[in-house]
Formats: sequence, structure tokens, C-alpha cells
Amino acid sequence: ALATKPAVLNNKPLTMIQDDNEIALKGEGFSAVFDLTAGTFSRLEPNGVNILKTGGGPKLHLWRAAHRNDDMYADRGWVNTGLKELKWTTQGVSAEQPTASEVKISVRLLGEGKNGFTVNHNVVYTISGNGIITAENSINSSNPQQVAGRIGVRMFLDKQFEKAEYFGRGPMENYPDRKRAFDVGVYKSTVKELLTPYEKPMDAGNHEDVRWVKITNQAGTGLMAMCDSSLLQFTALPYSDEQMENVEYKIDLPQSDATVFCISTRTLGVGSNGCGPRPLPQYMVYAAPAS
Repeated sequence: ALATKPAVLNNKPLTMIQDDNEIALKGEGFSAVFDLTAGTFSRLEPNGVNILKTGGGPKLHLWRAAHRNDDMYADRGWVNTGLKELKWTTQGVSAEQPTASEVKISVRLLGEGKNGFTVNHNVVYTISGNGIITAENSINSSNPQQVAGRIGVRMFLDKQFEKAEYFGRGPMENYPDRKRAFDVGVYKSTVKELLTPYEKPMDAGNHEDVRWVKITNQAGTGLMAMCDSSLLQFTALPYSDEQMENVEYKIDLPQSDATVFCISTRTLGVGSNGCGPRPLPQYMVYAAPAS
């Protein structure tokens, strides 16, 4: 949703203008632009403020900067399959406006990795005149036994969106096999505070059993994410997995220029493979068909 106070009823008019390059949408208090080549949004503007960095629209995200050393068994597979550097092409986009207050955009995307590994990502966005966007995602891959770090969607938000509020497990980071000590509640934090300061930068700051999460700027403008059918996981960090995995010490991290926001339906457990077993079977995540 692109509003801090989502409306209950959707009876607000929504205009759609499409050309060869993009679909422009405008509702009450928000606008959006969908890039037909990239297959994702290039602008999301609540109250006239674009929350996205250039190229930062929602995209499927299946790995994480490896936990040292517990994730190294999985990291080898991510390297061999090219999961970290999938090359995405847009296979098709269609748009329709079934009512004056609703537009549906259907997208088919293909991600190509290494050694024949591919991922299909299909998503239907339903954009409402009140600023609510519903995303229905489905994926499958050429190797459903491939371990994934997460099944999620990642966005790069403008740096000004650095305030987080969520209803889930907190306040410290937690993962599917490390969460029972963390109470479900409503927590507030800055994005910087959500990054656990490990000396070796790596994926961090995950939160489980999330009912909703809001990322806003100082004025309270931003986005709110929730799931109709299940609980979510999220991370909101000042760095991407790509930035963190190649840095040996946190002091060498570059200056943050974005809020990296990832919402997931499944997240790989931590386990203890650095000196013991991998995560238990119920905490493993694979690139298998999911929606």
C-alpha cells in the first residue's frame, strides 16, 4: 500500500495511460509508473514523493549474503547456479482496467543463471485508486531441489525512508529456527538500527511472523506491506547483499545510499553448519514452485 492510512473501500478513480515504454497510473494522493522493459515499477509516489531508487522496483530475490560460516554449504550452490546474478528478461506484460478504480498488470519474467539454471516469476499487480497495490507472485525453477536463502521480493528505496515500524517478532533479529525467544509485538526502529553489527557484514536483521511492516520518511510518507494469507518475514537494511558479501570488515562498508527492503514468504533457517548440522528439514527453503 502506498499510504500511511490505507482506505477500507476502493471507490477512488484511477487513470491509466500506456505507451510503448511504460504504464502511467494516477489515483487519489498517489501515482505510479510501470516500466514495460524492466517488468516492474520505476516510480511509486505517495503524496508526490517517489519512494524508489532508480532501478529499485520490486524484483524476485532468492539468496542472502552468506552467514559465516553456517551458510557456506548453500552459498556454493548459489555461486554454481548463478542465483546471485540472475539475468532477467521480461517475457510479457499485459494491462487491463476492469473498473474505473482498478488496473491489473500481469507480468511474466525469466531469470537465467549459470549451468542451465532458470527461474520463472509470474506476478499480477492489482492497483487500486486508493493507493493499495496487491501483488500475487508465483515462481518455479529448473531445479526445485536448489537451496534458496529466501523466497522474497526486494526493493531499493530512497535513503530518506529510514524509519521502520512492524507488528511481528522483535526487537532483535530472528529467523525461523531462532525466534521463540522474541515476542510478537509492535516495534519501531531506524533502518540503521535493524542491521546487526557483525564484524563480517552478512545478511542480518530478519524478522519473523510479521503481520505488517511500514517503512516511512520523517514526514510519515512511505509504504506499508502485509500479506492476506500468511505471515511475512522482512529485512530493511542500509546495504544490499551484494554490498555486504564482498566486504571483510564492517568498517569497510561504503556509505549507505538506499534502504534495501525485502519481504519474504519463506526464509532459510540458520542451523549451525559452521561446526554442526544444517538447518532441520522444516527450516530449509528450496527454489521449488511457490506462490
